[in-house]
Amino acid sequence: IFEIEREWDVIEIDMSFRMRAPSGSCALVFYDADVELEFDWCGIETDLEMAIDDDGFDEWVVELSDLDLAQIPWVIFDLEFTRTADKTTVKLSPDVVLKSPWCEASLDLEFEGEFPNAPNILLVTITEAVLAWELGDWEIEATAIMVPAEWIDDIYWLELQAEADFDFDNCGEISLELTFLWTETNLGRSRFVLIYEIRDPFTIIIEGDLDLDVGQLDCLSLELGIEW
Repeated sequence: IFEIEREWDVIEIDMSFRMRAPSGSCALVFYDADVELEFDWCGIETDLEMAIDDDGFDEWVVELSDLDLAQIPWVIFDLEFTRTADKTTVKLSPDVVLKSPWCEASLDLEFEGEFPNAPNILLVTITEAVLAWELGDWEIEATAIMVPAEWIDDIYWLELQAEADFDFDNCGEISLELTFLWTETNLGRSRFVLIYEIRDPFTIIIEGDLDLDVGQLDCLSLELGIEW
C-alpha cells in the first residue's frame, strides 16, 4: 500500500493505491486506488472522493456540509452525491434547530434517492427521522425508522431515549438513562440504567429491562453492579 498525504491552507489531499502479485507470479500489478480532496468552497466544507479498481472506474462521492439559506437560517443542510457504474445516489440531510424560552429542539431528517444510470427514476424516500430536544436537566431524542429492514431487532420502529444527570453535592451524583421502544401497534419494551456515584471510586449501577405484551408486563430483568 502506498499513501500520499499533503495539506495546504486551502486544500488537503489524501491518495493511496495498492498493488498485488497474482497467484504463482512475482510481478506486481495494479489493484485499486483512492483519491480524496477536502477544501472550503465559498464557505462550504467540500469533500471529493474517487475510487478506481483494476476493472476501471469504481465510484466517486461528493459531500457538501453545513449548507444554509438566508431565507431559512434555522435549517442547515448536508448534501451527498454518490455515483457508481450502475447507479447514482443522492442523500439530503437537513438539520432543523428551533429555540424558545422554554426549551431547544432539533429535528434531523434524511432523504435518500437512488437513480439507476438510465432514463427511469426511483422516488425519493425518507429513511429515518430524528427529533432531539432539551427539557430542564433532560436530553430527549426520538428516532423513527421508516425502512422495516432497519428496524431495531426487526420489531421496533420507534425509539425514545431520555438522559439526565443530577448532582446532590455531598450525597453524590446520579445518572439516569431511559429507553422506550415501540412496535407498529404499541409500546413493546423499555429499559433503564441508573448510575449512582456515591463517592470516588464507589459506584452503584442498576439496569432494568422490561418486555411488554399488549401493554402488560411479560418479562422483567434487573442487574445490580458495584464498582470500586
